[in-house]
Amino acid sequence: MTTAFTIRSPKRRPGAQASRANWFRYYADFSVGFVEDIISHLDLPPRATLLDPWLGAGTTAEVATAQGLQLRGYDVNPAMLLVARARTLPTNTANQIPILTESITRSYKKNITNGTKSSSSVIDPFEQWLQPASAAAFRVLERSVEAAVLKNQSSAIPLWRRAGKASPLLSFFYVGLFRTLRHFISEFQSSNPTWVKVSDGGDRIQLSADRILNRFRREVESMLELMKAETEVMPSVGTRTCVIDQASSLQLPVASSSIDAAISSPPYCTRIDYVKATLPELAVIGYPNGKVTRRLRETMIGTPTINKTQSYNDANWGPTCSRFLSAVEGHSSKASSTYYLKYYRQYFASVSTSLAEIDRVLKKSGKCVLVVQDSYYKEIQNDLPRIFVEMATQLGWTLKEEKSFRVNQTLAGVHPSVKSYRTTFHATEWALCFSK
Repeated sequence: MTTAFTIRSPKRRPGAQASRANWFRYYADFSVGFVEDIISHLDLPPRATLLDPWLGAGTTAEVATAQGLQLRGYDVNPAMLLVARARTLPTNTANQIPILTESITRSYKKNITNGTKSSSSVIDPFEQWLQPASAAAFRVLERSVEAAVLKNQSSAIPLWRRAGKASPLLSFFYVGLFRTLRHFISEFQSSNPTWVKVSDGGDRIQLSADRILNRFRREVESMLELMKAETEVMPSVGTRTCVIDQASSLQLPVASSSIDAAISSPPYCTRIDYVKATLPELAVIGYPNGKVTRRLRETMIGTPTINKTQSYNDANWGPTCSRFLSAVEGHSSKASSTYYLKYYRQYFASVSTSLAEIDRVLKKSGKCVLVVQDSYYKEIQNDLPRIFVEMATQLGWTLKEEKSFRVNQTLAGVHPSVKSYRTTFHATEWALCFSK
């Protein structure tokens, strides 16, 4: 029999709590208060090692670092690794930020005056929203940031390939670049907060070099003010204590039986394209469009793209999952038995493999806390929390405690066609606490 435990909601509410989470808005992020409560509830030993295999914007990284715990955090999206790393920036580096900002400013103005241009013939990803001259100026600023922070020792390897090795200080300034670009391309944000439109060419934005720089300085100053307002000190930690790197939950670069507890929120089964949601951030770090982006999308759990090479073994997915898949396959709506069935099977296969990986790296009697939300396919409920419980039971885990949180409005209400199947669009989010 499980019990309900007292914790704050996983759902982050902007402004509800002073946190570095306010540096970057991320739809899938959960609250600092929730992670603080979970860590307190688990009563972990000093210097315990936490795992977050779906690190996202880095809430677990921020809280674990602040509390002196060791972290192993992973995500496949290189842009999000920079956000997570920035949130572990030591408090004692705050005085370096104004100095570096001035250095970036001088370098940027010099390069703009000298007419520094890219030697690449490839269209810059910034041109998905900006006119070519504006895209070129923004790229000059990005390179000025890297040169200033790294003291002109920039690597020939593009940042998107080494985001997991970026310092918290460099990551901080890149989050400033993320915020700057988001400010200018706000008109491309759709009603769906997880989707950013791209230009068809005629509506690309023209920006002066000065305007780009001034906005960047304002964004950095805003982040610094939030940092100065913090009441707790963020310590300086080594790269062995706080590991934030690019890896898939399907194959974690973690030794077996080395993790005390896992705290995470797996991607929900709602066809959110987390790569498309971060196209601006990927553009800032120069992530190539086309096949490279497609491959990144295919590695994300919950992606709406179908990996045609993936095989499935649903023997351990549990009866709730089997009933749901049968209902989807038999639904009369278009593509239910083709695309949608493949999508759901792909998702559940990835979840099953990921849970097995978490099981491998957890110590004996290790804990795993997952935040999972139910959803619907048409009028068919996808009871994802129950499916996770049944998959975990197959691994020998025990559900110790659970707590539900009502979500009054979900993204399903954005799509008018859904209203022909349902009239309400709330959901229930569950915090599930397992013991191995």
